[in-house]
Amino acid sequence: MKIKILIDHHYSLIHQLTDVDCEIKTLTPVKGYENNCNITLEETVESLRDGIAHLDDYVKQAKRRANTNPLYGLTIDESAAIYLYTMQLNDRSFSRMLNEALRYKDQTEVKHYWFNYLRLIWSALKKLPSIKGNVYQGITRRIKEKYLKKQVFTWWGITSCTQIQDNIVSAIRDKNSTLLKIKILNGKDISAYSCKSNENEIVLLPGIRLRVNNVSYNANFCIDEISLEEINDETLESITTLNQTKKCTVKDGPLDKIWLDCRFKDQEGTTIIKPNEYEAYLTEPPETIDESILNRIKGSIFGLILGDALGAHVEFRPHSYLVANPVTDLQGGGTWGLEKGQFTDDGSMILCLANSLVARHGFEPYDQLVRYKCAHGAAGNGVLMRLAPVPLFFYKNPEIAVTLSGISGQITHGDKKAVDACSYYVALIVAAMYGVDKNRLLSEDFYLSKIKNWLKHDPLVPEIEKIVEGSFMKDKGYDAGIRGKGYVVFLRMQSIR
Repeated sequence: MKIKILIDHHYSLIHQLTDVDCEIKTLTPVKGYENNCNITLEETVESLRDGIAHLDDYVKQAKRRANTNPLYGLTIDESAAIYLYTMQLNDRSFSRMLNEALRYKDQTEVKHYWFNYLRLIWSALKKLPSIKGNVYQGITRRIKEKYLKKQVFTWWGITSCTQIQDNIVSAIRDKNSTLLKIKILNGKDISAYSCKSNENEIVLLPGIRLRVNNVSYNANFCIDEISLEEINDETLESITTLNQTKKCTVKDGPLDKIWLDCRFKDQEGTTIIKPNEYEAYLTEPPETIDESILNRIKGSIFGLILGDALGAHVEFRPHSYLVANPVTDLQGGGTWGLEKGQFTDDGSMILCLANSLVARHGFEPYDQLVRYKCAHGAAGNGVLMRLAPVPLFFYKNPEIAVTLSGISGQITHGDKKAVDACSYYVALIVAAMYGVDKNRLLSEDFYLSKIKNWLKHDPLVPEIEKIVEGSFMKDKGYDAGIRGKGYVVFLRMQSIR
């Protein structure tokens, strides 16, 4: 009897990140693979050779390229077992073949063909430190009817996830898809042991118990979203005794912040996690990045901070004062009485936002909120001055960058004009990251062919629409009405010039 093989001609990491057991099943668990294992990788795949062509060659490649770093005490066979799990075998995905067997009702195939390999990879994964925090999975269909709030269930396969939300969203957006947001306790980061070492990959172990915390529609990405949480035996026991769970909601303002998801330490939702407490969840970012892109990122951040410090001493001074006293160098004193080279609160917000994006490996509105404060109806220019880290972080996905920039604006500035100014500004920055010159960037053709497709929300407010149409193109500058004041619309006009 040959094992069943899943054929997937377009396999990539995204396919792994969308390989999840959609069905909530009750299976008889396979026992015994958790016991200590002293076996080679070659021995574990002996029973698979008839079903997988050239398997010996793939095993040799896995052992040759396996991570031999002794940090966590993995043997060469354990490290190679993880590497093999992530490999694409011609048109076949090793991980999917394993997971098909683990999720199949009849566990005979697992016991006969996969048991020894399962023992080895389990031994490897248990040696890796546990990762806590939020990870993401995606499913290319709608499944919310199967997941009821507060329901507890088991996933039987080895589930691959990512800590970077936009990796998933960009792959499943604009489809009848579902985003899974999973708060985990015991994830295993296999990025350093994967054949795709430059990708972020967290795996969840077989038999993980999950609870459905929320089922909703994500209006920002136009897809269903299911929030899950890993639970241990102690949590599972306490669930049966809880009659009521307290909820903390954000009061609706002029812009309803439906995306704001508070983070709590306890199940009752009474103790909020502070930013410094997120440090336990941090991991190192990928080491590889295009040098030209990195230079643009550095230049943007350095330029913003330096520009803020350069103009700090003349902020809010009238135009006549600036004409009489042109800014030519860093200077102390002035409006805020700062030391020479100090930047203002606008520069601080730039660094707060950049720090949040890097620390959380993604866009976490709540994490940003506790670093700022919000005022409904605010439309100050600080919302634009701090914004650059968002497009710099999400430049690979323009639509996501534009959407999240609007959300970033809402965190502190509740006026729709501020939100739309952010969206358009970010679209320009993303395009500039790819080397689009200024004339083309501001042309009507580029707006209609590119930027308008990225602005997938309500029509721009009239004030911002006029800027898009070219109201900033005035030869006489200040004398023609161009202003660099604190109002976001004025700043948007001035910055484009």
